[in-house]
Amino acid sequence: MQTTHTERNIIFLSELWHIKALERFLDERKDIRDEGYLLIPLDAEVESVLAKKEIAFQSGKEYRTPDAARMILAEEWTSSIFESEPWSFFTYRGVSLGRLYAQSLQGYISRILYYTDIVSNVIARHQSIQRLIVFPAPSARPPVERCLTGAMIEALVDVITHIARESGKEILVPNESLPVQRRNSFALYTLKRTIFGWSIAILNSAVALMRRPKRIRILASDYWSNLAPSLRYLDSAEVILTDRKEAFNAGIGNIWKFRMRFLHLDAFSPKISDERKQSQASFIYKWHSIQNGSDLPALSFRGFSIQPLLVKALDRIVTEAVTRTLGDIDNAHAMITHLKPDVVMLRATISSQTHFAILAGVARVQNIPSIEMQHGLMYLGPGSTGKRHSAQFMGMYGPFVQKEMKEAGDKQSTPIIIGSPRFDVYKSLQKVKSTKDATEERRITFLCIVPMVSFEETTDSYDVVEYFQAVASALRKIPNAHVILKLRQGHSRNSFFITAIPSLFDGVSYTVAQFESLHDLFRQADVVISGYSTAVLEALQCGKPLVYVGLCPLENMTGLHHFPPYVKEGAMRFASSEKELSHILGELASNPNARKGLSEKSIAFLSREYAFDGKASERTAAFITSLVSKTQ
Repeated sequence: MQTTHTERNIIFLSELWHIKALERFLDERKDIRDEGYLLIPLDAEVESVLAKKEIAFQSGKEYRTPDAARMILAEEWTSSIFESEPWSFFTYRGVSLGRLYAQSLQGYISRILYYTDIVSNVIARHQSIQRLIVFPAPSARPPVERCLTGAMIEALVDVITHIARESGKEILVPNESLPVQRRNSFALYTLKRTIFGWSIAILNSAVALMRRPKRIRILASDYWSNLAPSLRYLDSAEVILTDRKEAFNAGIGNIWKFRMRFLHLDAFSPKISDERKQSQASFIYKWHSIQNGSDLPALSFRGFSIQPLLVKALDRIVTEAVTRTLGDIDNAHAMITHLKPDVVMLRATISSQTHFAILAGVARVQNIPSIEMQHGLMYLGPGSTGKRHSAQFMGMYGPFVQKEMKEAGDKQSTPIIIGSPRFDVYKSLQKVKSTKDATEERRITFLCIVPMVSFEETTDSYDVVEYFQAVASALRKIPNAHVILKLRQGHSRNSFFITAIPSLFDGVSYTVAQFESLHDLFRQADVVISGYSTAVLEALQCGKPLVYVGLCPLENMTGLHHFPPYVKEGAMRFASSEKELSHILGELASNPNARKGLSEKSIAFLSREYAFDGKASERTAAFITSLVSKTQ
């Protein structure tokens, strides 16, 4: 929506609640109205609400630089800090804290570079603007905070404030507060958690007393759905899960069968030791020495120094996050010492949830084998956050990704070829016939996997809307086309997607799927459309012709790093523009032989490069048994 060019103020909006805050602010500040202002929302959902309210704005999308520079710089800068000699002190009881915090810091840097890019472009285009206005970050925090959660939430305000000062502009952050119900969420969460904790304690006591210990003891931090396929082949195993909510998913029968107990990491929490106190004091002292000695790299982006924002984040890590982390490391040592597990199984060791890597690090110190299973596509190219695994062993999908991991230089974990226990089911689906009825047979059905909006702004809401627009535009040219739009279940942006889809797919036959399994949706699909998602591998296992869409910088970069061998072998098609996507979808829709060729070659490619033979669960169980046999 166009505005005039006499404004002296720019107002940034990034969340829905900012719209009501804006209306209150403008009612109170008549001077801002009189001076004139330019409204710049930074989110597609916010823009849709403003448009419905007929409030003029200029889209933040226009100020983004369409490249992947920020992701690459975020990785390089994180490595230049935590892998440098001045930070060699940052370890505790054999666990590297730099390794624990690298993913969080890299994500934070990526986010501030995202906002720096936009705000610097705004200032460059509107040089006459005198004041930048941004509403405050939410004062409420999620019930469970991860490392740098607060810094992530405050990133936009911090970036705008910093750039305004460096540019000689006035900065105004209106005094706003969140609705009461959000401020009260933490108290309600605490009450529920207390009651749940008592219930779990009773369950644990009953199982421990009534079931005899088994030969293999597994300490796991993973979802039950990921563990269950392999445990079918491990009747001699008992399982202790650190995620207590998984008790609901496991069910009483499995809890009884596998002598399952559910323990939080602090179940055997020791007293605060002198070593912990001394280590924390030493970390703070050495961090201040780094600051005073100017041992931080001089970081700039789009003409602005990023160092002050980085210093603030690192200060939070060293003075705040470390307090909890050192306690978690002590707790993990106490837990493993008390439980004496034969093996530790982990869902992911590269995560802002540091307990995964902590368990892996402590297990290594105590000579307990640890295994992380690959649960998704791992991007290991420039800008990757996935090169710092901590488990002793990494269960890989197959030779293809095993080679990628070795080439990426990850030497902490030993890759072993397992396949994927949760993908074993797809082996039986390769020969399953389509479930399309006679009427549906006359149309071409596309299954479109909807991408996520990432927390670090590597893929934003504008990227998803552009993805929708490109798919819809291509399908309008195909007679009898129908698309199933598969949303990720529970994703926070689903409500926006559902309201946006009718207009974006106007003139296209479509259905929206949220809770349906991919297994069932593949049966209905003639062609699958996806970005960088595990759904790619799931579709190929079912022999579905697949089109990878790499329109935004991130999806293009990740796709070009990982998928060229697939394309060369004829196992998938790759579209890096709307024009290419339209051509490819049109060709596949009109040519059954082209679809058949893709299907056959995809299955052949996977058979050679991946261990998707339906026996990954057996291999996992056998590997665990072999590890236990060596230690007993």
